[in-house]
Amino acid sequence: EWVYSYFLRKSIAGPKEAIAILSVGATWNLRDKLARKRFLSEGSVKAVIALPDHLSEAINVSRVMVVFSHGNCDVMMVDAREMCKKGRRINSLTEENIAEICRCCREETDHSRRVSSDELKENDYILNPVQYLHRTAVIENGVPLGDMIKRITRGVQMPASRIDELICEEKTNCCYLTLGDIQDGIIREKLAYISSLDRKQEKYTAKNRDLILSKNGIPLKIAVVEADSDLKILVSGNLYIIEMDESVANPYYIQAFFESELGQSSLIDALAGSTIPNISVEKLKRIKIPGIEIEKQNIFAEEFKKELEIFKDFQRKEEQSKQRRKN
Repeated sequence: EWVYSYFLRKSIAGPKEAIAILSVGATWNLRDKLARKRFLSEGSVKAVIALPDHLSEAINVSRVMVVFSHGNCDVMMVDAREMCKKGRRINSLTEENIAEICRCCREETDHSRRVSSDELKENDYILNPVQYLHRTAVIENGVPLGDMIKRITRGVQMPASRIDELICEEKTNCCYLTLGDIQDGIIREKLAYISSLDRKQEKYTAKNRDLILSKNGIPLKIAVVEADSDLKILVSGNLYIIEMDESVANPYYIQAFFESELGQSSLIDALAGSTIPNISVEKLKRIKIPGIEIEKQNIFAEEFKKELEIFKDFQRKEEQSKQRRKN
């Protein structure tokens, strides 16, 4: 209520206007799509403001403020997530913050822009300001990822009950890789063993130095496989297996790029879907990678691998410490 009254005093809402504060999920989820469609079709949404987090102790979820009025042909999208005074536990809004948010509601800035009703319709009536204010990645001398790969395959699509039947306790030469096995750009060392693979399933396996990329969700996960030649790794259906042409692309260089801010921006540009964002093979192939000669890529890759090893060492020490504390 205090957030509502504070903004109201500062004239974000004028006569015959109303304000609602919602969780950010309401701006994109399937459940509220019909409501969004109706309000937008009637021209009832004037602005949507992505608010800073932790403005009160009671609610920690990300929130947006929606300004309702009549006769709107477009919607002003405002990203105000960083427009606050940071506190140790609670963030607050200063007079300067409020003035800047009000200005963004009136005019287009680096943190606001008008989005037409046609664009909103194309985007499945999504009202999340962050999606519309995302900066498109610009890659100089970019080479399409599709020109750097030998093959790209989606993992095996198999019922969970069938996977459960395959998983076993004893050590075999077959493992199963899931989305949860990838954390911070690293594949878990101990994967679940599976009893055996048939010929049809072998095309869904990954080998040493293959790149693994998640198909769904934000942020997308990415890692490079490190495995013995005799180990067969069956990959789950929500992951892509990418075999690089190593004469032109080092897989660790590609991972380093995708983990960078510019690479993450490129992946976000390629995402589609309103309920669960996902990336298609065709869009993945069109992503531009900074084109540098393989010798320089290898230098980047070696430095990146060193950082991965340092991080792995921290993870091992953390796990050892947890076990010692249990003991």
